[in-house]
Amino acid sequence: MDTVQLKTAIIISCICAIAIVLRLIKPSWAIDDKTVFFLALGVIPWLPLFFKKIDLPGGFSAEAKDRKQGKSEPLPPVETSNQESTLALPGFDQKNDVNESLHLTKHAKKVLATLWRYQRQSFGNDNSKRWTFLIYPGSVEYFQFLTGVAELGWLGYVSINPENNQVALTNEGLSYSSKDEEIQHYPEYFKF
Repeated sequence: MDTVQLKTAIIISCICAIAIVLRLIKPSWAIDDKTVFFLALGVIPWLPLFFKKIDLPGGFSAEAKDRKQGKSEPLPPVETSNQESTLALPGFDQKNDVNESLHLTKHAKKVLATLWRYQRQSFGNDNSKRWTFLIYPGSVEYFQFLTGVAELGWLGYVSINPENNQVALTNEGLSYSSKDEEIQHYPEYFKF
């Protein structure tokens, strides 16, 4: 049940409960077939949580849809090579920004160095947890951050949490950073 369905079910149940309470408060309104109807109506949105199919007298039946839950399929690791190639990403001045030995722009290195530094400071060698961060649009460094994240995301070294837009190292990014001395000791990083 997604949040819209849950909110709808709660609203319907609350309205029905209020109708029942009003009928109980007013003694002249006895509990009759209308009260029972409101009670049944308040229960209906919750039935798919417990039953897949419901058959009612009179030939009526209802069936809940099957929903897949779980995680999406993992992406295959990105292969890196030592060939003399450069990234063809829009907005990158390959002559000024790309270090020929690593093929990463200075902005990507800054993001990667930041993630590596604070990952190690916060969690040591525990790779089951990830340190995340975000640079907000009002910051002077925002476009450097976006440029670096775009490149690293394209390479599969970082991922972005869709709930809070925080950036974190992927397994590939963690592996790459742990083998790369320059990233581990890169002088530029976002300070927190």
